[in-house]
Amino acid sequence: TLITLTGTGIDGFTALPVCRFGVRDVQGFLSSGGALCLTPTAPHPLAATVQLSISIDGGITFSTSSTPFVYHRLPILSELRPSIGLATGGTVVTVLGTNILESATLKCKFGPSTVDGNYSSFNGGAAVCVS
Repeated sequence: TLITLTGTGIDGFTALPVCRFGVRDVQGFLSSGGALCLTPTAPHPLAATVQLSISIDGGITFSTSSTPFVYHRLPILSELRPSIGLATGGTVVTVLGTNILESATLKCKFGPSTVDGNYSSFNGGAAVCVS
């Protein structure tokens, strides 16, 4: 996952940023919006929360403040209701499975098209999207 870090002092880079996820360091990139980092694999296969800090001097010193970064389990899809729809789109589809979490950035992908989704507590958690 690509994340963007912003904050006081981040614009004063003297070297490429380094992001620290718990005890794992990854090389970052510079952008006009702040520092970009790709998250490393989770330290635990189920889920984990680690502290995220940043270095703006190439990994020599890291920020004294940190923020939690939460790794979630990957969703496992089990059923689509309905499983067919019109080629022109517009079908309301409920995606059932496990590890579907409520999120402001929930998305569904229909072929090459990605659409916003809504969380539903139906059957322990589902995504509802319009194709």
